[in-house]
Amino acid sequence: MKGWHIFLHSVQMVLRNLHPALQIGLVPIVLMAILSTVLTSSTGLSLDMLGNEQMMRTAFENGQINIGGLLLFACISVFFTLWIFVNWHRYVLLEEYPTGWIPPLRLDRILTYFGKSLMIGLAMAVMLVPLGLAFLLGPIGALLFVLGAFFVVVTGYRWFLLLPAAAIGDPLSMREAWDKTRGASGAIILMLVLVMMTQVGLDVAIRLIAAVLPIAALVVQWCVALVLMLVNVSLLTTMYGHFIQDRPIN
Repeated sequence: MKGWHIFLHSVQMVLRNLHPALQIGLVPIVLMAILSTVLTSSTGLSLDMLGNEQMMRTAFENGQINIGGLLLFACISVFFTLWIFVNWHRYVLLEEYPTGWIPPLRLDRILTYFGKSLMIGLAMAVMLVPLGLAFLLGPIGALLFVLGAFFVVVTGYRWFLLLPAAAIGDPLSMREAWDKTRGASGAIILMLVLVMMTQVGLDVAIRLIAAVLPIAALVVQWCVALVLMLVNVSLLTTMYGHFIQDRPIN
């Protein structure tokens, strides 16, 4: 049940610290929302397209999207997201309490965090390459690919402990993270299932609210997005604290 305890502890971590969470995440989220609105219009995108793969494909085929602007949009989104993540990790693990509504901008930690993310992403991509051959086996191969991809994600979560380490300046290696999380795959699988179920449930709730009160749904959607973002990053924080720092989670 360790996966359940990690998930529950992460949710409670956010709910017990809503005010610091808002101090850490509100300004970056608002700035990201404003810039996203401006950039979507300048790149040929719309907010509807961002959630519709078919609309995105059609827009690309018709040359309606500015690729340079789209890349800038992606970079800005990543920057603001990592700004939040680094400060949340440091708040929980180092007890660096926010002192205002503009969280500290630690570019060195953000760049290190980004570099570690790229390194882990590349390692996971290399693991996925041979799985692509499974599609040669037809429907059974597709199932094997999905199962293999899920295994890669579980493996990635063991390496993701490098991210909170990067946020607080701990030179944790991939080998050390792997050794420290030996036997944790079952807990990670349960944790991921619980996260997916929560996200699906909240998405359904937002859609129901949107059908009745569209404006209220937009506000709720942004609030839920911030909470979910912090819950997801809290999973890594909790795992780091438990597996690396030997903190209890029960």
